Amino acid sequence: MSTGEEIESFYTPSWWTRRYTKETVVGIHLELINKKSEELLRTIPCKLDVQYGCGPREKYNIIGTDLENDSPILIHVHGGYYQEERISHSSHAFIANALYKNHIKTITIGYELCPKKEVTEILTDLSAGIKECIKYGLSCKTRGIFLSGHSGGAHAVSVLFSKLCADLNEEEKHIVKGCFLISALYNIEKITEVSANQLLNLSTETAIELSPLLNELNYGTTKFYIIASEYDSPLFIKQAKQFQRKLKQNKVENELHIITEVDHYDILENLYFEDFTLTKLIINSINKIK
Repeated sequence: MSTGEEIESFYTPSWWTRRYTKETVVGIHLELINKKSEELLRTIPCKLDVQYGCGPREKYNIIGTDLENDSPILIHVHGGYYQEERISHSSHAFIANALYKNHIKTITIGYELCPKKEVTEILTDLSAGIKECIKYGLSCKTRGIFLSGHSGGAHAVSVLFSKLCADLNEEEKHIVKGCFLISALYNIEKITEVSANQLLNLSTETAIELSPLLNELNYGTTKFYIIASEYDSPLFIKQAKQFQRKLKQNKVENELHIITEVDHYDILENLYFEDFTLTKLIINSINKIK
């Protein structure tokens, strides 16, 4: 394997799955999550397609609108390398299955993609959408708000959270209790060398700016849960450990969890099930708030 191929493989989780071929795993994954999400949105009371920006993808769903007003809220950001058109704000609705049964509302939020918008612009707009969701939570008198993201969505949360903290007032900061970052990269300096950058069009300078491992963090008092999967790219696992160390050095409350026997894709898919290790971690962590 050449150096270029090696870098490409480290940035491409589909190369590391043990369940399917690298050519088929993404399609199978997307078909599964979209089907499960469509089914769930037909069975749980929800408010769909709330527009927070001008773009057709700048929408969110509130799932579990019949739950108590003070129910905790999980705001979830999907992944897809900021470019996967088969994923939308509705694609990850399936994660609400177990959360709803445990009296937790779920908000799944979307964003515009590259190359229509640059990543920095996407993050600015997404941050505005998340702030709108936080205001919704406060209007309901929620007991607490948590953020989560998978892959590119987790990267997005890790990057935008410092500025988000700076922009929130004290009441808004206090209500955001934790962030679950699932299967993400935190240093994307070398992304300019891989095929995903054809649509991202990031310069090395911008890639460094979008790498929380390389920049100052301002995460306030929010707790961070750094989560990786055993069968993901070794780079994703390595960076999860590095980022956890950085959080510790910055005195940010954190936990690191390597979930065994799952890859980059079924770690997300299994959030549908109440008895999955990560589902239990998320629900138990949220239910600790008073």
